[in-house]
Amino acid sequence: MEAVGRLLRGQRILITGAAGSIGGEMVRQIASFAPDRLILVDQAETPLHDIRLMMARIGGISTPIPWWRTSLTSLAWRRSSRASPRLCIPCGGL
Repeated sequence: MEAVGRLLRGQRILITGAAGSIGGEMVRQIASFAPDRLILVDQAETPLHDIRLMMARIGGISTPIPWWRTSLTSLAWRRSSRASPRLCIPCGGL
């Protein structure tokens, strides 16, 4: 687990399918390793909002992105910005 912590600590991490059962659990697990930011992508807006509220309660920094409000082009733009994720964890189809 120490190696996993070193990999995740301080990183900006993109998680697709973040509002699903597997994605939501990944968000909770990864948040415990103190990443710089979690970028959460899912098509289910209400469960994504629930995940955002959970992150706010535990003090994690997250940026929820409903899939219907974005596109591969805008995600590619985010990838090239200073706020781009350094790791991508796919937990669901888009």
